[in-house]
Parts: sequence; C-alpha cells; structure tokens
Amino acid sequence: MSLRRVENAEKYRTADQFYWQYRDSDGTDYLFSQNQLDVAKRRAEKNPEDLQDVSWIDTDGGTFTIAAIIGMGLGVMATVCISMMMQFFGG
Repeated sequence: MSLRRVENAEKYRTADQFYWQYRDSDGTDYLFSQNQLDVAKRRAEKNPEDLQDVSWIDTDGGTFTIAAIIGMGLGVMATVCISMMMQFFGG
C-alpha cells in the first residue's frame, strides 16, 4: 500500500496542482488532496490508541510471501545452474 503523487492534468483554476493517488488491493483508485492527508495525520497523532502496527510491506493475504519464496528459489536454482555450466564448459 502506498501513495503516489499525481499531477492534476486538467486542473480547474482553483483546484490543487496535484493529488495523492492510492490504489487498493481490488484495483480501486482514490485521490486525496494534501489537505485531506494533513487532516488524517493530525487525527492519527491525536488518537494513537486507535492505530495498529502495520508492516512496511503490505502482504496482501500472503501474496508477497509466496512471491518472495518463489523468487528466492529461482535465484538459487539459477546460481547453481550457472556454476555448473561454468565448471562444465569453462574449466
């Protein structure tokens, strides 16, 4: 989960220059103004008892864990294969 700054492409003269885009796990997009984020930050500072610990990586139901395991496995396999090929062909 992350926010990305996006420019307001067809800006009305009194509109913000940019927004903060958030895309949830279902692919739904949201745009927040800087003011809305500032209000939310102050709310979080005033109510720390309501905050939950959040991992810096949004695992999205274990998807990250599965992808990480597969990626590490493929990396190890590639390293072993390259090493064997170098020994066989390169001496």
